[in-house]
Amino acid sequence: MPVHVPGSRSRKFYLTPPSPARPHYYIRFDVPRALRDANPALPATVFQSTGTDILSAAKEIAATKILDVFGGRWDTVQKQQVARPQFCTLGDIVDAYEPDPQEVDAPQKTRNKSAFLLVAREMMGKTDARKLSADVYGDGVAARIRAWQIERVGRADAANKIAVNSARRTINSTLAMAKSVLSPKVMHCYAGLKLPDFAAFRAIPRLSVRASDQKYVPWSAEVHAAIMRDAETRLRTEQPMVYRAFWLMYRLGLRNIEAASARRSWIRRFPDGSGEFDLTITADFDTKTGKSRSIKLTKAMMLQMAAIFTDLEPRDFLINLKTPTERARVCYRDINKWIRQFLPATERQKGAYELRKEAASIIADRPESEGGGIQAAADFLGDTIAVTEKHYRGVKRSTVAVTDAEAAPRVVIAFSTATAAVA
Repeated sequence: MPVHVPGSRSRKFYLTPPSPARPHYYIRFDVPRALRDANPALPATVFQSTGTDILSAAKEIAATKILDVFGGRWDTVQKQQVARPQFCTLGDIVDAYEPDPQEVDAPQKTRNKSAFLLVAREMMGKTDARKLSADVYGDGVAARIRAWQIERVGRADAANKIAVNSARRTINSTLAMAKSVLSPKVMHCYAGLKLPDFAAFRAIPRLSVRASDQKYVPWSAEVHAAIMRDAETRLRTEQPMVYRAFWLMYRLGLRNIEAASARRSWIRRFPDGSGEFDLTITADFDTKTGKSRSIKLTKAMMLQMAAIFTDLEPRDFLINLKTPTERARVCYRDINKWIRQFLPATERQKGAYELRKEAASIIADRPESEGGGIQAAADFLGDTIAVTEKHYRGVKRSTVAVTDAEAAPRVVIAFSTATAAVA
């Protein structure tokens, strides 16, 4: 793009926009012949980086360089020259990252990219990791990663083995997702980019993690009663959107993202008053397993949903807020903040996810003759039998299951003997 030097009508230079090979604006200026005759050190064309990808700043820097050329200060311009970057930026890599959709679904692709930039940001202490050179994952990366790991684990209470263990698990998970962006399987995506050697980064080992019991530990009768009581008496009136998330996660076993994405059109009503809740994969929604599933809704549950999710059009979200950010805040941060006040410190800090697990443990603990068992719990969760058995086989509850006669076999509520049923 042509740009005029401020204060001059005739002196004009050009700015070359940023590209994968050059992340900054470059100035191109043809030096007048008369000026070169007077100063043989001047080149026929000045072509230098401005050192910035911000257009307004690039214009000012380029104009200053031209004025220095006309003022006979070519040595100054030479000293200010910014070396051409040796490698592409992390933003270039993220933009080109296109894994096989059969191996990496869209939600996981987004998480991988976020982790890739997050690790770089933590290593380098930069707010905008996209502008960092790709060699932050090259030579010296092992030492930088180790320093980040030590600092991150250090934030956890050293005396609290649960918190430290959780931090180590989080680091391992984040690193695994970041590494997938630089996996040999996707390197063909970066054919046009200049990359460093990522062997050292790929070889970084996982942190050791203390083995933990895979079996789910149900809430105590007192904790269960306190949560149900607060949900119905306070949460429902004071934080209605958080209550909706609670209902979807506990009664229907939805994951956070499923609750945030749920629409009125997912509910189907049958002539007898019962219904079905369909989690169908679409262009803008996918489940964790990549498979659709349906949840049966009894007459009582349909009546409850009509009372809770009122005045909604078919296209409306059940968490009836305008933006994805607002819905995500309710289904992740707000509901976690609410439920953590009732739960004891556990290795898993995703409090809202405990609602889904608690409901599954209730189903798994019930006899198959009453619609319970591992198969029913697996159907409820949308998980495989193997995964469900690992977490819920043999789990015993201290609460007494009170069957709602109208409830579907796979959806029941448990209460202590001293707690009245809330249906």
